[in-house]
Amino acid sequence: MNELIFLRPYFLIFLLPLLAGVLFHLKRKNHQTQNFIAPHLLPLFTKKELTKNRHISSLILLVSLFCTVIGLAGPAYKSELPIKPEPDNLVILFGMDRTLYADDVTPSRLVAAKAAVLNIIKQNPEANIALVAFAGTAHLVSPFTNDFETLKFFIDALSPEVMPETGFKPVNAIKLAATLQSQLPANAKTRLLLLADQMTSLQSDRIIEFLHPLHLKMDLLVTGTDKGSVIPLPDGRLLKSPSGQVILAKTPVNLLTGLTTKLGSHLIGLSDIKNYWHQIHISDTAVFKPYQYIDIGSYFFLPLLALALFFRKGHFFLFVICLYQQPRAEAADFSLTSLMNDSYRQVATWLGDPIWQGNAYFRAGDYEKALSAYQKSDSAVAFYNQGNAYAYLQNANKAIEAYSHALLKDPDMKEAKENKAILELWLKQQNPDYEQNVAIETLQNKTKANIEQALLFMRNQSENSGNLLKRRFEMQRQQQLGQ
Repeated sequence: MNELIFLRPYFLIFLLPLLAGVLFHLKRKNHQTQNFIAPHLLPLFTKKELTKNRHISSLILLVSLFCTVIGLAGPAYKSELPIKPEPDNLVILFGMDRTLYADDVTPSRLVAAKAAVLNIIKQNPEANIALVAFAGTAHLVSPFTNDFETLKFFIDALSPEVMPETGFKPVNAIKLAATLQSQLPANAKTRLLLLADQMTSLQSDRIIEFLHPLHLKMDLLVTGTDKGSVIPLPDGRLLKSPSGQVILAKTPVNLLTGLTTKLGSHLIGLSDIKNYWHQIHISDTAVFKPYQYIDIGSYFFLPLLALALFFRKGHFFLFVICLYQQPRAEAADFSLTSLMNDSYRQVATWLGDPIWQGNAYFRAGDYEKALSAYQKSDSAVAFYNQGNAYAYLQNANKAIEAYSHALLKDPDMKEAKENKAILELWLKQQNPDYEQNVAIETLQNKTKANIEQALLFMRNQSENSGNLLKRRFEMQRQQQLGQ
């Protein structure tokens, strides 16, 4: 029991007249007795037992009235509310320069870095992960998703060979990551994880300058060593400088350590990834924790039972006090509690609006019930949500039909257009004449929450995944140059 407070402290003012009244009563009784009986005869007419009983009665009265005032004042203690924590949101910035081919880390920096990232993702399956790859240019590989297989598919496909330009420009990647915040709910916190095996002092200063006003936390995963090594390329040659000298790739660990110190974040080695989520949860513990006050005032009315035995009007007095007494604990909002416990199905039964009901069932993963709820409305949003439900039920034709109805209601609904186009492209994929470039062009700018469906379709492409990413990044680069 900590932080004891009074919910109704204004009742405490009655302690003063109560104490004054008791003292006056005792003094008056004693004074009246002395006025009628001579002092030297007083012991002969006053029995000790009566005097003792009178004091006991007065003490019981005093204690009972004191407890009454305290109980009415509402003593309460703080109790923290158990809530389900919000899922973590992490953007992984994967540096893809050719220095990752260095073998100072066994078997190579690239292989070890991929294994480390997959390990981090596996440790927190509820986390929303976005993936950005960068070298000389930065590219969005996957928006926020908790689909491990989708992320693994892209991570396996990543290599320095798919990047349009060589180099190491982390600021570009950070700028791209900052734009992903719009995909998340308001006030959702995002953390960045930069995989780096190189860095310059100028780059470090620019990172600090860019991150400071955004209040974004960025940790660093070091993928190389300060001893370094030569860089064997996939064709067997060693990477050389333009002058023909063999490049020795050393990681500036001290510089990276200083950067994380200035950012107030974590520097993580490839051997420290097991504790990554624990470290960031300890450092990011919220200052504010929801709580409620438990009213224990009712316990202070128990002495009134004794008071009721001594006074004829005590029963009525006790009844009045009990009527006034407040509940011991204020009940939490039932719908909020259920949401915090992920009881979305229960919430759906309380909601009258069919779209809200459908959303609750959708969050619970019950897509058939969500679909039934959405079908009770004929609005554009309802048809759009029907399309999403059909997509999760693997019924592409019905989903396209629903998106088409949504567009008839609202021709400007961008999300319905995008989802409909992706499903139509996936259906065309069954045709041998399907053009991969068309799919890539549509998928490359897709950043909505249901990206998992698009990524799933792309994962099923027959073409080599690395080639798909390479062509996708090249088209993004051309668009960037055109802007």
